[in-house]
Amino acid sequence: MAATALMFQGTGSDVGKSLIVAGLARAYTRRGLRVRPFKPQNMSNNAAVTADGGEIGRAQALQARAARVAPSVHMNPVLLKPQSDVGAQVVVQGKVLGNAKAREYQGLKPKLLGAVLDSFGRLAADCDLVLVEGAGSASEVNLRKSDIANMGFSRATDVPVILVGDIDRGGVIASLVGTKAVIDAADAGMIVGFIVNRFRGDPSLFDDGMKTVAERTGWPALGLVPYFNEAHRLPAEDAVVLQDIKVVVQELRGDLAEGADSLLGEPLEHELHRSCERAGDGPNGDPLVAGTPKSQQVGVVKELPDVELRCRPQHERNDREVQMERR
Repeated sequence: MAATALMFQGTGSDVGKSLIVAGLARAYTRRGLRVRPFKPQNMSNNAAVTADGGEIGRAQALQARAARVAPSVHMNPVLLKPQSDVGAQVVVQGKVLGNAKAREYQGLKPKLLGAVLDSFGRLAADCDLVLVEGAGSASEVNLRKSDIANMGFSRATDVPVILVGDIDRGGVIASLVGTKAVIDAADAGMIVGFIVNRFRGDPSLFDDGMKTVAERTGWPALGLVPYFNEAHRLPAEDAVVLQDIKVVVQELRGDLAEGADSLLGEPLEHELHRSCERAGDGPNGDPLVAGTPKSQQVGVVKELPDVELRCRPQHERNDREVQMERR
């Protein structure tokens, strides 16, 4: 496969995967790489529409904008649109497949893996780097057998994983170490490092925390992401209300995956001041609707793998959405 791929999975929902992927997509696009975002499965009933009339999650549309490419149905081949507390409409590669209750969907997922792999292959054949976002939690071993969104996808494609934990909600050390404790050894072997998201205060105070996680899991610490309550113009899905953060991936190294060092590990020769291009003048300051101011600063890159990005993570899904989205 032509492209290098890297996947971001979370210790749970709402740990900030979507905006980390969006920020890195812009950073590496600025570097000159052809980047494509990809999420095997997403849940939102406020979808974005592609040029051919298909539907994908709005987070993937935002990530596509960050990568400066047109949104494609292949960036989110399986979209779940909630229809009730226990059911959703299933959209596959932009077209409605039908409705399914949560239990019925568990049996349907293995049949959708072919479409997921087809879409991933199409993107990978046309770019340098695919940034993949998982769904829900990597540690839901009760759903692992039919998984297509997290470790099931990673193992099927041999794509390495960075695990993201959220310190703002508390218990991040336990959630990261606990993930290693409950997933099987082969799945754990796909994880090449971890990021701690939404840290408040003096980052040096969490040095021992990062070391503890690294020692107990065997995974290298790749970055500490501070909480930043400034960004407010990124679009929200009705299932995912975005909050403000500032992302600083301080130690994202070039040894994340075999062959990735040539893409991810070389320094830039000069500082880049980046702006997020917007469409025009639309309502509510939504960058995905015509009408928003044309530029907005997202951050500064001095060197890769040291990346500073300004973006926002997802808000907590409600119980029914989590049940349907979890792999």
